[in-house]
Amino acid sequence: MHSLADVTDDLSALRIEREPLRVRSRPWLTWVLLLALVAQGLWHWSPDQPLPSYSPALSRAVHAYLGLSRARIAMIQVEDLIGMGDPVNVPGTDTEYANWQRKVTQDTADIFARADVQDILAAMDSARRGINPNS
Repeated sequence: MHSLADVTDDLSALRIEREPLRVRSRPWLTWVLLLALVAQGLWHWSPDQPLPSYSPALSRAVHAYLGLSRARIAMIQVEDLIGMGDPVNVPGTDTEYANWQRKVTQDTADIFARADVQDILAAMDSARRGINPNS
């Protein structure tokens, strides 16, 4: 189990500078997340490698990381579960994006029949019980 403080400690141990959030770039935040996944044994990656593209395997690792947290409640957004990449809400826009109007592209039965969804849910279930799904 871990908390955000644990991740911060892990990253400090790796000598990563803590910059104000406003100056961090999305790739930098992805890099930090990958290091946290590696520290928990959920992902294999090193900083000398390029950032990976989204994949069901990466989604599984991120959801397992959430599951291993000390949070009493862990929720999954179905759009993330099935890999929908468009943002749900983009603050400050009203005509560029259909904020909060995005529709899920599959019905519930099809979603839960998917092997990648079942794998992500099984990993998160194990993680919520305190078991690293990769161990």
